[in-house]
Amino acid sequence: MDLSYEPTDVSHALFGNMWFATVVVRADHRLRSRESNGQVIAREIAAETGIADPNVRSILHRLRDAGLLRQMQAKRGLPQPFVVDDEDVWPQVVALATSVTMLGMQVEHDDLSPGDEYRAGPSGGPE
Repeated sequence: MDLSYEPTDVSHALFGNMWFATVVVRADHRLRSRESNGQVIAREIAAETGIADPNVRSILHRLRDAGLLRQMQAKRGLPQPFVVDDEDVWPQVVALATSVTMLGMQVEHDDLSPGDEYRAGPSGGPE
């Protein structure tokens, strides 16, 4: 019996959106990077993943609505950045999302790191 699952299928089943896990992992990566100042914008994640900007923005808004992220005031003409709002729950959500993005990959558990994730190809499917 084949028990392999596509990360996007599991993300959809768990979170109601096939790209949710990927966006969470990439958001965390951006939030922790030195150049981000602890902030992330949808356009950055969209550019890095190939996921459409409106889809990324929708996921970030869901994370905001859940109290995990807070949307900051934007400077004139710039997109509104998001920052982590719940320092206790955010790492747990990232850990689950990272596990989902790693499904189907042939790696040893010790080789997994938070920076590894599923990336969308040009058609919206895996690369």
